[in-house]
Amino acid sequence: MRAIAAIACIDGFQAYARLTRLAPATLHRLGLECMRERAKVAGQPLPDDYWRTLHAWATTIEESHYKPGVTEIRTSLLDAADALEKAGHSPWGSDIRQQISTFETSSKP
Repeated sequence: MRAIAAIACIDGFQAYARLTRLAPATLHRLGLECMRERAKVAGQPLPDDYWRTLHAWATTIEESHYKPGVTEIRTSLLDAADALEKAGHSPWGSDIRQQISTFETSSKP
């Protein structure tokens, strides 16, 4: 039953995304949740696409200009960078840290 739910999650979120105007970061986040559940049900490691999507989610920082800001999501972004580095994707983790630093520097009054 969980396997069917995990597969349906991806199909369902893609259909939902076509019908709504969700921000790219939200779409990435939904995709991450679906991929994580699918891997868990299958008893397999997370696929490479998961790590690419995690990096894509974490580097959509520009959207924060329209929301409260990076401060509220900073911990999640740093957690994503840590996860990427631990999974052997250090360049992507470093990229996230660099973008956070650049964003925080450029947004100071």
